[in-house]
Amino acid sequence: MKYQLIQINPLERASKPVGGFPAVREVAEGQEIGSPEGYAYVPVLDKPDATEGKMAVKKLTEESDGWEIIDAHQAPVVQEVTPLQLRLSILNGDILSLEQLDAAIASKGAEAQIRWNYAPSIPINHPLVVELKAAFGLSDDQVEQIFSDAAQIV
Repeated sequence: MKYQLIQINPLERASKPVGGFPAVREVAEGQEIGSPEGYAYVPVLDKPDATEGKMAVKKLTEESDGWEIIDAHQAPVVQEVTPLQLRLSILNGDILSLEQLDAAIASKGAEAQIRWNYAPSIPINHPLVVELKAAFGLSDDQVEQIFSDAAQIV
């Protein structure tokens, strides 16, 4: 089964190895898994089927990297997308240009570029997203639109 390394406080997925522990790992059933202090491995659950009028949304808890079934009309703001989805959303949108984004990220240094380009997901409240939102003078609605559009890209 696939397991995701999470940080307990604040609760978030690890996007890179921590103390020699990989961010994601396959573990045989019944096998013990160690983790660094303040972190834990949780099972990555398969997306469940949702009945008509319902939808599955990602939900990270201290017990699993799983899903929650909600009413479709109560869909929350998209909380995270992949770097590919985000870049394609920006490329296809009219809120921000990919060139502006790349230049802004490059100005933040090599670590920011690596995190932005290779993270398994980018949360809407990530410090770099918050910095870029302020740097470009984007509203919450504009950022939410970019993430919402990105979530539709498969």
